[in-house]
Amino acid sequence: MIVKDIGHGPMTIDEAYEQYHNLLHYCAKQFRKALIDTGLEYDDLVQAASEGFVNAFNRFDSTKDIKFMTYGSLIIKGHIMRLLRDYSSVYFSRPVKDNGRKLLRKGFDANSNVTDVADFLNCSERMAMYALQYVAYRRVKSMDREQERNPGITLHDVVGNGDDNVDYILYDFVTRLPEKEAEIVRMLSEEKSQVEIGGKVGCAQAHVSRLRKQLYVKWQRYSEGEAI
Repeated sequence: MIVKDIGHGPMTIDEAYEQYHNLLHYCAKQFRKALIDTGLEYDDLVQAASEGFVNAFNRFDSTKDIKFMTYGSLIIKGHIMRLLRDYSSVYFSRPVKDNGRKLLRKGFDANSNVTDVADFLNCSERMAMYALQYVAYRRVKSMDREQERNPGITLHDVVGNGDDNVDYILYDFVTRLPEKEAEIVRMLSEEKSQVEIGGKVGCAQAHVSRLRKQLYVKWQRYSEGEAI
């Protein structure tokens, strides 16, 4: 049986699960409103979060300077997002989309108070809930698109910017890559252009673009606890 110190002394996976049970629900609740028309229920999000937690526990290195809450949240959210991608076939009516876009423009998020949203939109609370569901759905999709467009930079965006936790997660990911891909990730994290990257690694800009897409897939697998 594996025993690890993930912040509260040595513990087994069962003990860790009990200790961090609220983390699973915290992550799952952030995606709750994205369940519309997926056929999934909240318990499915928690199940995906649980699978992510097990992966995070097994992979966590307590000798590194990173908090388990940060690392675990990354892996857990990756599992939840994969579940939603697999089951999302969502249709929103035009009024719901219009209301949802108004909320996005004004900075509302999926956890906003339904009554406040209804007052802002001058609509019923039922319509406000639909608009919030659209906001939650767009959040998942926009995270996917942003990572696909710019996998190197969004490694930082997933967990925050400018701290040791980011440095460790990026380092851990890079050390699992071939040398050329690792160098590309490092340059992407430094906001180098594709032309600059191509010049450094000796390949055409179009090839760099293809490698970026491949790296995005690998990052998705890494964040979901899979081998890359």
